[in-house]
Amino acid sequence: EEVVEEVVEEVVEEVVEEVVEEVSAAPEPEPAPEPAPEPEPEPEPEPEPEPEPEPPVHAVEAVVVEEEEEEPPVVPPAITMPGPTTGERAEQVEQLFDLFDETEDDLETDPAVHARLNDAVTELVSYYEDLELPPVVERLALLVAERDYATVRNEVDDIWNQLLRYHKQKKLRPKPSLTTTFNTIHAIVRDL
Repeated sequence: EEVVEEVVEEVVEEVVEEVVEEVSAAPEPEPAPEPAPEPEPEPEPEPEPEPEPEPPVHAVEAVVVEEEEEEPPVVPPAITMPGPTTGERAEQVEQLFDLFDETEDDLETDPAVHARLNDAVTELVSYYEDLELPPVVERLALLVAERDYATVRNEVDDIWNQLLRYHKQKKLRPKPSLTTTFNTIHAIVRDL
C-alpha cells in the first residue's frame, strides 16, 4: 500500500509540474476592455467561500487502466471427450478398470512375499519378548498370517504411528533395529 501511495504522489507531482509549465509558457491573455461605470447596486451579502477544488486524479486512473490492459485473460483450451456411442469409450473404461484392478490373487500365491513379510513381522514380535506385545503389532501379525496384504499395505503408516504412540504412552524408547525392521515391512508392502 505504501508503494502505491508513493507512486500516486509521484504521478500527481509530475502532473502538477506539467500543468504549471504549460500555464507559465502560455501567452498572457489580453486585458478585457473596461466596461462603462454602472451605478453601484445595493451591497449583497458576502457569499460563502467556495471550497478549493481537489487536484485532478484522472492521470492516476489512466496509469491504473494501462496496467490492467497489459494482462489479457488466459482462457484454457476446451477439453473434448469421445461420444458415448463409440465403442472406443467402452474400451477406454475397461482399460481403466484393468489399471486399478487389485492383483491380490497373485500376491496370495507368491510364497516369497509371504515369507519375507512373515520373517520381518516375526522379528518385530521378538523385540517384545520381555514386554507386553503391543496390540498393533499383534494385529499386524494376524493380518500377515491371514495374507491380508491389501489391508497391511493400506494401513502400514497408521500401524507405525500407533506403534510409536504405544511406545510414547509406555515411556519406552524404540530400538533402532525396531525402526529398521518396520522400514523393511514398509518397503515390502509398498511394492505390492
